[in-house]
Amino acid sequence: MGKPSLSPSWIYVLLWRLRAQGDQLFQCLPRQGRKYRRRQPDPASANKIPFRVDIEQRPTVVDARTQPGHWEADTIIGHGHQGVILTVIERYSRFTTAMRVLPHRKAFMIAWGLIDMLLPYRPWVQTITVDNGLEFAEHTFAAEHLQTPFYFCKPYHSWQRGSIEQLNGLVRRTFPKKLAFTQLSCDDLMREAQQLNDRPRKILGFRTPFEVFQKILQRAPPPNPSNTATHYTIKHQSRSLKHSKSTQRTPLSQNLQRTPIDRPLDDSKCN
Repeated sequence: MGKPSLSPSWIYVLLWRLRAQGDQLFQCLPRQGRKYRRRQPDPASANKIPFRVDIEQRPTVVDARTQPGHWEADTIIGHGHQGVILTVIERYSRFTTAMRVLPHRKAFMIAWGLIDMLLPYRPWVQTITVDNGLEFAEHTFAAEHLQTPFYFCKPYHSWQRGSIEQLNGLVRRTFPKKLAFTQLSCDDLMREAQQLNDRPRKILGFRTPFEVFQKILQRAPPPNPSNTATHYTIKHQSRSLKHSKSTQRTPLSQNLQRTPIDRPLDDSKCN
């Protein structure tokens, strides 16, 4: 017989029993088991997103996670809607780029943020999957600059982009909901991204996302699908360009070159 051991499920059962007896030890858990609220699918937001492409039209190879270059994106809101963290993750390697703190989540601000974060890796950006939040309504503008299609999950189907949901949960451990993100600096976010990328993952054979993504960058970039732009006609693109000329630019558009991930971070380049 092997040595006796405690399974994770048994430990959780014990914690919930202690909680029922008034013990507060469960508060040390990263997630404290809030009651799940069943929600009815509401396509209202999805209907307001122009030229939305449903996830059912996404290539099936994305689900298998056998090919790098497929990303997920989301936003995390600060306390009192003070600041927004824009997060992205690569599905194959679980690598996340240096996150961005934005003053709000208006659609064009988010579009420029995505361009800013992913343009340095554009050859390795094949698809981007997001939810139906109106902050992604200007996806055609980002798609034109990144030359990659966006796909939208079905309403309240968060498991269709589980990687970014897990990433946001890890980020929340460092930046809890009671924190206003306007207090965060670029150095704070870069440090958080580095810690996440240097965290060994069982699913990666206990390699880190940084190690796996570095291997990807050493290969030749995958060929960009010839039908990438088929979801976004010339009419759609010209609409985005017309809108962009009439919209005040964010400073993000003036600094699209970021510190390479294989060099020490230079905080002076964050501003």
